[in-house]
Amino acid sequence: MRVDFIMPEEENQGVSWRNGKWEKRPDKFLIIHKSGKNAEKSIDKGQKIPYTGEKKAGEANAGMERIDRRRVWALLLAAAILAGCLAGCAQLTGDPFGNMKIASRPARQEPGEGETSASAGKPAASSSAGGTAAQSGQKTAQTAEGTGKPETGSSAQQTAAPQTPPEAAAILEKAKALAAGYDYDAALALLRSYPDFDSCDELVRASAEFESVKSALVRWPDPTTIPHIFFHSLIVDTARAFDGDSDSGGYNQYMCTVSEFRAILQKLYEGGWVLVGIRDMAPAVKQADGTVRYEPGNILLPAGKKPIILSQDDVNYYEYMTDSDGDHFPDKKGDGFADRLVVDATGALTCEYITAEGAVLTGDYDLVPILESFIRQHPDFSYRGARAIIGVTGYQGVFGYKTHPKWKGILGDQAYGYQIKAAQAVAQSLKAHGYEIASHSFGHPAYGEISADAVRWDVQKWEDEVQPVVGDTDIFLYPFGSDIAGAEDYSGPKFDALYAAGYRYFCNVDGRDYWVQIHDGYVRQARRNIDGYRMYYNPEMLDDLFAVKDVLDPARPLPVPPI
Repeated sequence: MRVDFIMPEEENQGVSWRNGKWEKRPDKFLIIHKSGKNAEKSIDKGQKIPYTGEKKAGEANAGMERIDRRRVWALLLAAAILAGCLAGCAQLTGDPFGNMKIASRPARQEPGEGETSASAGKPAASSSAGGTAAQSGQKTAQTAEGTGKPETGSSAQQTAAPQTPPEAAAILEKAKALAAGYDYDAALALLRSYPDFDSCDELVRASAEFESVKSALVRWPDPTTIPHIFFHSLIVDTARAFDGDSDSGGYNQYMCTVSEFRAILQKLYEGGWVLVGIRDMAPAVKQADGTVRYEPGNILLPAGKKPIILSQDDVNYYEYMTDSDGDHFPDKKGDGFADRLVVDATGALTCEYITAEGAVLTGDYDLVPILESFIRQHPDFSYRGARAIIGVTGYQGVFGYKTHPKWKGILGDQAYGYQIKAAQAVAQSLKAHGYEIASHSFGHPAYGEISADAVRWDVQKWEDEVQPVVGDTDIFLYPFGSDIAGAEDYSGPKFDALYAAGYRYFCNVDGRDYWVQIHDGYVRQARRNIDGYRMYYNPEMLDDLFAVKDVLDPARPLPVPPI
């Protein structure tokens, strides 16, 4: 054994063996880094031995030659056996302690270069909530007491770091998904629900980072300035849609292509827009007296991000778009649109589409599955899971299914029952993915132009035939954007009919950037149509969202027919 150095009194105080016991002495001490004993007393690593007089370190080393080497070899052998046992447990269980109950944990290794105190000793593959452990070159020597201190030298063994338990890792992944969508409260609550949260470095570090990001979020100052844009069904095959028949002009005026919609999503994302829900904009807040009042929402986003609401009308896949021979079923000579929404075997929302060659495909052929794919790539495009509002009528069924009662007699009870169940499954999946389903009326009349009796009849028809399939809703998207009033407060029999049916959110169509009214008992919002007509004739009205020249599909025939 060697004495490494002499530590003066002013740098350290210690004890020495004197008169048969250890006594405090203000003498100088020799520091020993290996277990051993001197002529007076056996001492262990890190303890001090007395040094008096003018002895040199070399003389002290000479006195150390009486160390009992047998004891050293016995300790080294015991350490080797213990290391082998731990390695075997780690191989069998993935846990260096084999899930055994141990009295105490080894002291935490100090962080090396590039590490933080929370990440020191962690494996290099860690979550995005923290970094990877740096390779500092320091290793830990095993001692008789089971503790280690950094020591250079190739003979020391690296201490294996405890791995994050699978349950904690799963919670962390879910929390990161919530945080990616700005729901830091839910993410933090989930992390802290783990029973051993305080002892899991990964979760503690992620919690601190989420708190830090949350504290920097900015409240959107005025929810009445939130824009709302909407689309109709998307054109998949421009050759069939724009083939010059009687419907081509209407498609050019009122529809966007799949290519345009993808480009618009990308430009919105690059511009800092984030999808929010209509309830985020103006939630219903229960008052102390039990009543409900609609109030401006508290939307918290990173600085520079902007909220926007998205909806799609007529998600019914009407026969005039998909059926060429009048048999009421889609075929290859349809006009190049998807023909129904589908929940696939994995539970994902997708669309069925028939090619010009007659192949039946499923994939990203309309707004919903395209939006889902985009949000999977860019989860920060969705605020707390928000998606789009999906508006449906009822006169030809919903989502492309034959749910109108007339089909019961045509298809028979069993086949009709399948259509109902399939449409219900789509509605449930939409809601589970964050979409809102809205009434777009039953027969698509202009509510601003028809009588109050006609409004009452149409409202009731939707309640009787569509609501049992898609579920209840309090959102109404006016057909043709035809509102029942101007900017004045709602009143009268048309409003009474809608309000009695449970509608509280009312959306018309307007060309302004935004228009919102939040009343105590209901909310109104204007929507901007994104279609060929708007992009061709009023591109400047979309400049706050994107430049039309960057998204316009070259396959679209120009000029767009006037309305």
